[in-house]
Amino acid sequence: MEAARSGGILENYGHPEDLPAPPGIEHLVKDPSERITVYLFVRQESELEPEARHWAVLWILPWSYAEPGQVVVRILEIVREVLRPHLTNWGPLTRIRRADSMEKALIAIGELSFAERQALEKIAKNTPVYRPNGVYNCQHWVIDVLSQAIHDGLPFDRTPIEEILRVNGRPDLLW
Repeated sequence: MEAARSGGILENYGHPEDLPAPPGIEHLVKDPSERITVYLFVRQESELEPEARHWAVLWILPWSYAEPGQVVVRILEIVREVLRPHLTNWGPLTRIRRADSMEKALIAIGELSFAERQALEKIAKNTPVYRPNGVYNCQHWVIDVLSQAIHDGLPFDRTPIEEILRVNGRPDLLW
């Protein structure tokens, strides 16, 4: 894990100065007060090596106006912006995703209350992004977020997360 962080932390979570934050739909869809299942999203394109697959943490939000084939998610992730040689942590966003992109990609990792999800969002928003070095990627960032969440007492069980890392060929990311 340390080799992934050898480039040092990016300033401002990697936010490019000349690029506004991506729009979300937080103003339309609110995170409900009840407990919701939180998932690890592991993109499943078979042509990608396990270390190249995108990872994120998300939960599905109820929204009656979603079109067929769409889901609304609250997502915690880092992304690579076009023409930028690094990753960016924009903080939590509410977005619409294609339902078929979620099939087989969601792995339940806990059921959190609204307050616990708010705490998880705060952890994610404050988790640094490291400079590119050919090793560091979104998977390291997600594990950093989950490790801090577990350390802070959020109700994630380490055992299934460790199994997810092994199954996806990433035992090197174990805490």
